[in-house]
Amino acid sequence: MTPEQQAELTDTTARYLAGVETLKASTEASVQSVWAASPDWYDAAVVAALSAEAASASLAGQQAITGAAEEFATATVSILTDTARAAIPRVDIPPVRNGAPLTLVHSRTAERFKRAFSQGASSDEAYLQALKRAGGLARTDMTLRQRAAQIVLLDELGVKKYRRVVQPELSETGSCGLCVAAADRVYGTDMLMPIHPPSCNCIVMPIIGSLDPGKTMNKEDLDRIYADAGGSTRKQDLVNTRYKVNEHGEYGLVLSRAKDDFRGPNQLALEDDPARAARMLTQALPVLDRLEAAGGPQGPLSYQRELIARLRRIVGTPQASAA
Repeated sequence: MTPEQQAELTDTTARYLAGVETLKASTEASVQSVWAASPDWYDAAVVAALSAEAASASLAGQQAITGAAEEFATATVSILTDTARAAIPRVDIPPVRNGAPLTLVHSRTAERFKRAFSQGASSDEAYLQALKRAGGLARTDMTLRQRAAQIVLLDELGVKKYRRVVQPELSETGSCGLCVAAADRVYGTDMLMPIHPPSCNCIVMPIIGSLDPGKTMNKEDLDRIYADAGGSTRKQDLVNTRYKVNEHGEYGLVLSRAKDDFRGPNQLALEDDPARAARMLTQALPVLDRLEAAGGPQGPLSYQRELIARLRRIVGTPQASAA
């Protein structure tokens, strides 16, 4: 690769990353603003309406990031092949989360509030957890769409291999060991890049013939990471991380540490985990006592009673005292 190509690719990548982060941040803020008025978290109709609004904001962000990813894919191929930029092909980008209804996905914001409150968090604490969840859902949607758009376009443009490129400057703590370890691998465009949402900021860089610019870009970033870490434990953690790729029901391919157990969304439901249900029951009972003593509103009371009844069924304890 010529110095001119390297300079153009570096500039194009920097502009793409800045634009992507702006899109992700604005979509995150839009989705969070849907819930910012602290609605009645226990009113099913209200939650459904706000979930639909949050899903709509997410879809608008996904559309924008698709365009940016497609532009970047065609630009990188043009630079590496030293040819005029091709028109963006018309391709079908698969829906995020394997087609799970986004309205249902974004209702998890309300579920986060209710679950946190049921386990003893204050209303303010539960509210902050819910907003964080809303932002994470939005960023995950965007990351999944960005990943799919880039790789689908590269494949359509005839690119068969790519490398993930770490972006430590986009994370408060730098690239994680999972990304660092996985950045050493070459992937085929028939395989979506494994990620770890919502905080994965890695991007895709095509490999064309002997040109593998992502390898050079990773080396520069990783050298800087290791230099910053010195001889610290963090440096060793990054170097020695071992990872595995798992299939998630919504995210597709994801990274996880080789030593960790992986639980997909349909694995080990609460009903199959009495120990977890018992821990939740211990946290939920005092909250119900407090709500009943204060004459709390019916929504939280009903939710808490139903949750405790469910937990008691799983654990196998009598139901009578849950009322």
